[in-house]
Amino acid sequence: MLAVNQVVTTLTKTEANLISGWVIESQKIDGFLALEPPWGHLIHSSVVDLRKQGAALLPTLRRIRDCAELHREAIQKTQARVSQAWTQAVLGVALIPLLGFLWPVVMTELQGLSEWLWGVALASIWGLLALAWMGSQIQRAQFGGLCFEERDWIVRAPVAGERLLSALRAGLTPDLAWIRATELFPGWRRELFQGFETHSQKQSLRVSILQVGQELNASIQWAQWEGRPCQDQIEAQLRALRGEIEQALEKESQLLASRALLPLFVFVAPAVLGLLGGSLWLVVLRGSI
Repeated sequence: MLAVNQVVTTLTKTEANLISGWVIESQKIDGFLALEPPWGHLIHSSVVDLRKQGAALLPTLRRIRDCAELHREAIQKTQARVSQAWTQAVLGVALIPLLGFLWPVVMTELQGLSEWLWGVALASIWGLLALAWMGSQIQRAQFGGLCFEERDWIVRAPVAGERLLSALRAGLTPDLAWIRATELFPGWRRELFQGFETHSQKQSLRVSILQVGQELNASIQWAQWEGRPCQDQIEAQLRALRGEIEQALEKESQLLASRALLPLFVFVAPAVLGLLGGSLWLVVLRGSI
């Protein structure tokens, strides 16, 4: 959250300086690399490439800032909707070692039993698995359901689209502009050349991003064949991409509230109940011996 806030603050200050007529110095451009990946690399490479082309910086910086603000909003929503379940999970996990130390005071038969200590350790590990599972669910929701290897798509795809648009406005031919965009986001080029079929896959943010890539590629090919500008069409497709990202983030955020309860029932509750039941079984077993 702090890293995304830093990105938004840095881009806001940079935009204000550009609007006021300041020129970004090379030292300031290199300072973008200090931002959290993939933000730092995207901002730095975009500014460097656009300056070489003599293209405007503000549209691309605004697009990146919009992505950062959208991601920050998604983080805030997921934190708000999962806070109750997360608190319950933390309290449940903390209850396990507490129960392990206090329960033998009530049931003195458990004192000194190695089986009880092993049971407490096993239940604690079981509870930590619940926290790890819930944490992975939160991370996945914050990136619209994308898997770990593709989480930067939520940033790279809109920025690559803006790079395509900026290259066209700077006078590059459509094919060269498309090459520049796919250099920033190779996922479009790689998936498209592998014969991606959208109708055979479950609808998801990943599929939506690849569909937009196909549409952008079709627009570029149409512009080459017809010899007509396609900036307006690409701009509309980029707005549709932002809408798909917003919709996916909202959907995953809403589903998270119910999904977060699953680790409580699968891990935390069985660990606590198993510990209580195991203590009674050990007492009965020891009494019979």
